[in-house]
Amino acid sequence: MLGLRVFLSPEKAKVYVGNFLFLFMLFWARDLGDIKHLFTLKNDRFSDLAPPERHLTYDLRIKSSLMNSLQTMNILLVEDNPGDVRLTEEAFRESNPERDINLEVVTDGEQALAYLKRIGQYTEARTPDIIFLDLNLPKKDGREVLANIKQDPALKMIPVVVLTTSEAEVDIAKSYDLYANCYITKPVDISKFIEVIRSIEHFWFRVVKLPSQIN
Repeated sequence: MLGLRVFLSPEKAKVYVGNFLFLFMLFWARDLGDIKHLFTLKNDRFSDLAPPERHLTYDLRIKSSLMNSLQTMNILLVEDNPGDVRLTEEAFRESNPERDINLEVVTDGEQALAYLKRIGQYTEARTPDIIFLDLNLPKKDGREVLANIKQDPALKMIPVVVLTTSEAEVDIAKSYDLYANCYITKPVDISKFIEVIRSIEHFWFRVVKLPSQIN
């Protein structure tokens, strides 16, 4: 068994410990307000842990990364239930007030494909960063919409989250067979539904690197 000991000067040890504590707190920050507070705290309380020039470069790099992570997110919600649309809008608005979210809503499968392919009234439509798709839609159901998206070279990289009331295993299997990126069953309870939307927002908008964010 190989043993390894590392010797650091007291000054370097203070730098490593200070930066480790700062990054640990930054990881658990809940929103941009917390993050701003941490930067203030770091400048006020940790100023003796690293040379000022290193501080400036380090903070600017992190701040730049944080600003990029809060860029406007374009979402296409394909949902025919007005109540679910309203709850989804509210949950997104509350989950991250600092983020600018552009939520576009279409209520049937034909509208969804027209929007994505910029047909008719949707010639100026923005390409969504992510699509939330119900399966049980009028005119053209969600399975057809999903198949169409994933067969189109211009659309297939857009993540599609199936968000539906169906718990049927056949629907789950079919959705993944059609290359859905995620399948989520809508909770009946309103508070749990909002909690699900917040979890989706956290994962897809804060953790995941989306295809649209690739330069």
